[in-house]
Amino acid sequence: MKKVSAVVLGAMMVFGAAGCATTGSGADRCVTQLPTNKELALKVSLEVFLANAPATGVLSPQFVAHFPGGQPDQNLQGFLGFATQFRAALPDATFTFTHVIASGDLVALRYIGTGTHRAELFGVPATNRALRWEGMVVRRIESSLVAEEWNEPDNAGLFAQLTRGAPAPTPHATDHRGNGDCSSATVTATTGVARRVSTDVVLAGGAPDALVSPSFTMHSPNGIPDADLAGFLGFNAGFRAAFPDAAFTFTHAFAEGGLAFLRYTATGTHRAEFFGVPSTGRAIRWEGAVIRRIDNGRAVEEWNAPDIAGIMAQLTAP
Repeated sequence: MKKVSAVVLGAMMVFGAAGCATTGSGADRCVTQLPTNKELALKVSLEVFLANAPATGVLSPQFVAHFPGGQPDQNLQGFLGFATQFRAALPDATFTFTHVIASGDLVALRYIGTGTHRAELFGVPATNRALRWEGMVVRRIESSLVAEEWNEPDNAGLFAQLTRGAPAPTPHATDHRGNGDCSSATVTATTGVARRVSTDVVLAGGAPDALVSPSFTMHSPNGIPDADLAGFLGFNAGFRAAFPDAAFTFTHAFAEGGLAFLRYTATGTHRAEFFGVPSTGRAIRWEGAVIRRIDNGRAVEEWNAPDIAGIMAQLTAP
C-alpha cells in the first residue's frame, strides 16, 4: 500500500473492546466504520497538526492528549498550541505512517517523522540538524470526532539528536497495514497471541515455540539494531534479570487482521544492570506500546515503542 507522508507531531504519542461489531454485522462494521475512523485519526496529524486546518469536525472540544514520562495531559487548546510551536521548530517535517490498525472506536498509528530543527523545541534552541524519529499513537473516536489519544514517541532518540548530535536512526519503514478483517474470532485470536508473547515469553521466560516463529524479527527505536529470535530472547532474559518483579497492565489491546496493538503500563524494581545503569534498587513505573504481526498463530514480527527516556530518567535521577 502507499504510505502517507506529511508534517506531523512526531515527538508525541481503556482497553479496546475485542472485535469490531458494535452495530450490525462485523463485516458491515469493517466495510463502513473502520475506514472512516482511520481517515479521521489521520486527519488529526495531516490536516490539523500539519496544515493548521480547523479542528472543528475532527477533534472533540473535550479532546485530551496523554503523554509518557510524567508529561502533563493537553486539552484541545494545549494540543493546538504545541502544534503551532512544532511547525515553527520543524517547518519541513514529514511523517510516514507504516501501520494503521483499527478496531471498534480505536485507531493505532505507527509513524516515522523527519524534519530540520530550525527553532526552539522542548527547550533546545535551533540546531539546524536533520532529525528522524518514530513512535506510536492510539486515538479514540467518539461521536465521529477524535476525543482522546495516548502517545508513545521515541523521546530518547529524539533528544539524543537534539542535545548530543547523535546520528539520525533509520527506523524500519516497511508498510504494514491492518487488512480489514475484524471478525471477533480473528481479533480474539490475534490479540490473545500478542498478549501471551508478553506474559508467557517476555515476563515469564517460557518456551517461545508455540507463540513465536523461528523467523521472528524485533524492531526497536533509537537506532537499536533489529533482533532475531535469539536476540529477542536474550534481551528479555536481561530484562527479567534487571526487573525480576516486572508486571505489565494492558490499557489497550486490539487487532485488525494479523496485526495486534498493545499499549501497556509497567512496574518493576531495578535489581541488575539495564542499559548500562547498575542496580539502583528503585521501584519504577513506565509505559509503552508494541505492534505484533501474527501469522498461523505465532508472532513473526514486532515493532516496539517503549518510554526509554522515562525509564532512564528514573534510573539515573540523583
